[in-house]
Amino acid sequence: MVKILEFSYADDMNYNIVDDAIVYMRNNPMFYRKHYFPAMTKCQDAYREGKKIDMADVIKPMIDQGCSAYCNAYKIGKHPEEVFRPEERQGLYDKIYELEMPRIEAGEY
Repeated sequence: MVKILEFSYADDMNYNIVDDAIVYMRNNPMFYRKHYFPAMTKCQDAYREGKKIDMADVIKPMIDQGCSAYCNAYKIGKHPEEVFRPEERQGLYDKIYELEMPRIEAGEY
């Protein structure tokens, strides 16, 4: 019996692709202005107004756009799904939530 494992480009990289993608999303001026900042302000507005919002519904579409932009910028893989598997995308969400929630609570956006 042969066990088939799912591989991606992320397995071959000698750096943490999740951390690198977050740096890209936060530091690329066009991506930040068009996608990252609006997502964070939407989360902060809901938090400030006391609205029930699932932050994943706001952040995960931004992450999908970020994965595509990252792959296009660095010419990695044919499709973002080849580079960012579900566990990498969840890692992106977890890390962004961890980084941004204190800023959202402090009213920085």
